[in-house]
Amino acid sequence: MIYFKLNTLLKQLNYSRNQFAQISGVRPNTINDMCNGNTKRLELDTLTLILKALNKISENHVEISDLMEFREEK
Repeated sequence: MIYFKLNTLLKQLNYSRNQFAQISGVRPNTINDMCNGNTKRLELDTLTLILKALNKISENHVEISDLMEFREEK
């Protein structure tokens, strides 16, 4: 299962979900779904926008592995 760490990253960066949606150009519902673990599918263009926005607001370079990870289902 893919687990998104966007909610944790946004808290570390002191950005609300709505602020981040505006900065990234991604729909707020998509950001909320990612933060709540309800994402069923994700377009590569959307993933690119999210990573670009994270790198814009973060002092450290954000990699895809900082945003998501794979966890085996038990």
